[in-house]
Amino acid sequence: GANLKVGMDVAYAPPGSFVNWHGESELTELKLAKVRGVESAGMICAPEEIFLGDFFDVGDREILDLSSFNGAPGTTLSDLLGIDDVIIEVDNKSITNRPDLWGHYGIARELSAIYDLELKPLPPLPELPQAPRVISEVDEVLRFSETRITGVQLQESPFWLASRLACVGQRPINLHVDLTNYVMLALGQPTHAFDASRIAGGLHVRFAAPGETLKLLDETDAAIAETDLVVCDDDGPVALAGIMGGGERSINDTTGDIIFECATFNGRTIRSTSSRLNVRTESSARFEKFLDPEMVTNGVALFLSLLSEIQPNATVTAFADHYPAPTLADAIPVTLEFLDWRLGEKIAPDVMVGYLNKLGFTVEATEDRLTVTPPSWRATGDISLPEDIVEEVARLHGYEHFAFQPPRIDLTTAINQADMRLERGIREFLATTGGMREVFSYPWVEDQFLEASGISLEDCVQIGAPPSPTMSRLQPSLVPQLLRLTSENLRFTREFRLFELGRVFRNGQDPDDPSLPFQPKQVAGVLAGANAQQLFRSARGILDELARSIGIESFAYGTTQSAAWADQNLQLAIELEGQPLGVVGCVSRKTRLRSDIKHSFVVVFELDVSVLKNARRHAASFIRIPEFPQVENDISIVVDASTAWSDLEAVARECDELVRDVCFVDEYAGKGIDDGQKSVTLRVVLGSDEGTLKSEQVEAVVSGLVQKYVEQFNAVQRA
Repeated sequence: GANLKVGMDVAYAPPGSFVNWHGESELTELKLAKVRGVESAGMICAPEEIFLGDFFDVGDREILDLSSFNGAPGTTLSDLLGIDDVIIEVDNKSITNRPDLWGHYGIARELSAIYDLELKPLPPLPELPQAPRVISEVDEVLRFSETRITGVQLQESPFWLASRLACVGQRPINLHVDLTNYVMLALGQPTHAFDASRIAGGLHVRFAAPGETLKLLDETDAAIAETDLVVCDDDGPVALAGIMGGGERSINDTTGDIIFECATFNGRTIRSTSSRLNVRTESSARFEKFLDPEMVTNGVALFLSLLSEIQPNATVTAFADHYPAPTLADAIPVTLEFLDWRLGEKIAPDVMVGYLNKLGFTVEATEDRLTVTPPSWRATGDISLPEDIVEEVARLHGYEHFAFQPPRIDLTTAINQADMRLERGIREFLATTGGMREVFSYPWVEDQFLEASGISLEDCVQIGAPPSPTMSRLQPSLVPQLLRLTSENLRFTREFRLFELGRVFRNGQDPDDPSLPFQPKQVAGVLAGANAQQLFRSARGILDELARSIGIESFAYGTTQSAAWADQNLQLAIELEGQPLGVVGCVSRKTRLRSDIKHSFVVVFELDVSVLKNARRHAASFIRIPEFPQVENDISIVVDASTAWSDLEAVARECDELVRDVCFVDEYAGKGIDDGQKSVTLRVVLGSDEGTLKSEQVEAVVSGLVQKYVEQFNAVQRA
């Protein structure tokens, strides 16, 4: 380094040390080596090479000069610099309801209570020249203080201050900015400093006006809205309240006077603005937790105490504190009986009072109860119930000191829940044999998909507090949600099968609770793909096998159903024991377009679960494995296009006692087939319990079946 000189105290890394060579990412182990013919035993280090770049700004590849520390040669750097602390990283999710723990002092306060140690007091707020004025008329400003300070000098922070910030990942900038960050990290109370010479008039807080803009410290232009809180001077916004300061009023090299801001804002407002602008800072993360307004006093006092220690000539000329509604914690009465019951053992009342006092609680004790008032830093939503007092006593007592009590478990005879078994059977069949994926959706649905399904919004149950203006109604059918899911999934794959079993909501009274709307259960499925006929037949096959799987009669199909979402020529009504059960159909082109479903066909079925539950169950029966080989024979016939497969199947099953099964194979209409006709191929399985069938027997059954088709359907057998 160009700054190396005789007598300079430097950082030395002996052989065997690992250094970040010239600031590169990989660590390098130092070894004995010759440099220009001279044996080199180690290295004199620049800050970046030993990860002290945030602690010392000495320029690119300059040697670290430690002469000002007056250390004895051979002293370890950790001892010399005092950076041998243990750093504990805490997952913020574990303390998200404890804003008082988002600062080092809050953690220290907890440790002092747990380990019965003395807590060092914070500096008191000195007498300040008051300059009361109206700072804000907005309820979201819980407290706002403004401290004007003259005689400040721009300088680097002393090493103890810069090193503490660097140890927790905060890059030192200059004294006054570093002090604001130090106060925030020490207390959990965000603060900000402005260049007083660049502030017109005084600071005040309001909601942003239409059309206002603000350039933030990170040089981004914030598109502020009328719902955002801004800190302003007489010329306009100077900071996005609780989130980030503006770049045009920040401290610079010419700053001589500053305005120190320390405030508390409504957490919901800060969270809303931060989320909308996608700007999340250390400040906003703390304000979102609903900070204690009383902490403003401590923030101002600590800042002024540290500033006067470093720059004694700095003078406060004016102090304004807007605090319209001071925090008042509610007292929480809790009986000793309740505490003993919830704790699981008796703890002496004076011991519990001692625990609570250590945590800053005020306690009034009587013969049978404690009246507990939480401290201000725990009164912003953390402590409000008797159960919260139980938790505080338990953790100070130590969970390890509570005797283990095994829970009592009574094993009783299982309840036969036929309805639950049926629903589980339906789900298992559709997910396994049916090859479908189960989905779970919210009970509300977007208006777009209700209207696409042909459902009138006026016929739906309306939600009192909807999640959004376009989702204000409960679904009267599972079809709209399945259309939405189909539209979303088609972006990733062209073929899939989904189903859902759940409640729908319709106008009318629920039989079990007249105060609620009618809530029947339905099961619905969707099949998406490129071939509409194949999808429709697959759906029919799934439905037919479903009936067999749950042990009820086969479904009957008719053409009287009129589902608004289905193609009128490609839908069938489904009946069970003479009762309407549901519908299966190909989604119409109009419905697909209104649901943003493109380039795929969709078949949907929907069944009323209550009809399935009320259906008669067939007892399981045993069918022996055939003792003699069975014979399969395919038959192709040309029939009228209107001929239903169910009619062809029924004739085949009844034509001879040797028929064991009948399966659909294929259907064709096109070249070689006259208009208005179709070719149907079916497979007939023949067998006998008396012996192996002979070819003459097979031919006789097949010929007889073809003859029946000729007589009943005017069929023509194809070669």
